[in-house]
Amino acid sequence: MKQIFLAILICLISPLLPAQTAIWTGLGDGLSWEDPDNWMPDQVPQTGDSTVIENDSVVLNTNADLKNLFLDDNAILTILSNGSIKFSGALNYALQVADSKVYNEGTVLVLDVGNNDHQHQAIELRNGAAFRNDGMCQIDQTKGRGITVGSGSTFDNYRTVEIHTEYSYAIHVFSPNSKFTNYNDIGITANGNIGHGISLTSSGEFYNMGIINIQNSGSESGVDIFTGGRFFNHGDLNIYGEMPAIGFFMIGSGSSIDILDGTVNIQRNNSYGILIFGGKMTINSGATVTLSGSGSRALEVDPGAEFDCQGILDIQ
Repeated sequence: MKQIFLAILICLISPLLPAQTAIWTGLGDGLSWEDPDNWMPDQVPQTGDSTVIENDSVVLNTNADLKNLFLDDNAILTILSNGSIKFSGALNYALQVADSKVYNEGTVLVLDVGNNDHQHQAIELRNGAAFRNDGMCQIDQTKGRGITVGSGSTFDNYRTVEIHTEYSYAIHVFSPNSKFTNYNDIGITANGNIGHGISLTSSGEFYNMGIINIQNSGSESGVDIFTGGRFFNHGDLNIYGEMPAIGFFMIGSGSSIDILDGTVNIQRNNSYGILIFGGKMTINSGATVTLSGSGSRALEVDPGAEFDCQGILDIQ
């Protein structure tokens, strides 16, 4: 029965997939990425392949070099500490996870994805997907979005995420019940004329419990929040570099920035520090926000927005 289903699946999707496509069948040991009998055709995915895994659990304990990977229909991919996946040469996406889960204890490396298009993405989570990172997740030289979390999906970082983007958002969280939580370390370098560090829209949420460093060079903003997006800080957030725009930018009813504790440091060379046109920003009693450097304005709050500071706001 499984063979019949796979044959029908291949007939249906093969016109939509690139010529070199590896499809998981699970007809070998049913678990190991390295078993060629688990794949169609009967070989482990090769360098530059597009790869599809649906409705099964797969464990990777080797080094894989792919163009892209699509997980769907309750698939589960576990990358062990000795395992790694490198993606290169993809256009629309490198790793797309729909209604599935990724557990990374090793390394996920995405190189040179996209072509100056907001729709191009290095890693996309949608339809209730989940990504737990206990290893290294590195996205380098992307010309699209770095990590997109939408339609009720979650990304939990317990170790290290590094993103270098030259176009669009490094991290974009959108839609209700979509959430990115950082427990350890995130480093973002955003270059280009329309690059962003972290963008939260349409009720997307971001929780920082660790350390985030955002270096902007000729890009839009460190953190922007629109239409009900929410940012919660319990750790340390540093935004620095030459920025023609803004450190924190917020607009839209229902949007919020809550600095609950920890520190926020914004070096605003040639830019605004914090610009709020809607929503509410709160600095709690246990938190410190420092705005330093030379720029047009440190803090601007529109009459339609709210700003409540019970902690320390240090403007230098």
